[in-house]
Amino acid sequence: MLPLEYRRILTFYYLWKFNESLGNMVAHQRSEAMIYFVGDKPSKCSIDPSTSFVGTNAHLTVLTWIHRMNLSLNDIMLFNFDSFVNQIKTKKLVINEDDQIVALGKEASELLHDAVLPHFKIPHPSGLTRNLNNPLIVNGFLKECKAYVLQR
Repeated sequence: MLPLEYRRILTFYYLWKFNESLGNMVAHQRSEAMIYFVGDKPSKCSIDPSTSFVGTNAHLTVLTWIHRMNLSLNDIMLFNFDSFVNQIKTKKLVINEDDQIVALGKEASELLHDAVLPHFKIPHPSGLTRNLNNPLIVNGFLKECKAYVLQR
């Protein structure tokens, strides 16, 4: 059995590659509506700044939330705001009317609001967000988020 640190690195690498493959998906090849989780900027702890969240505790929190909302990973893409807008501008990503955008935190929500992109705001998945210690608050916003993304 591999030491814990090697297993952790392999897990992050796998998740990074998985997220990268989702990011490379061409919009016209998808048949289902997508859910975009958008953060404000890359973390200093990210494995690769061009790939959102991977290698951070926030990434594990987002994946846990996605699992708790019973959403399919095939319908989800994670972005930082700059890469999200860049892919829209270069037409690598086309937002359909059935697609939903979820802002991770206040700063991401403000950036999406300024870009006139309708979205649903949930708290940032950072461990520094105190509200995440209260299961009632977490259950509440996950329930609201699930209702929002499934209204399509």
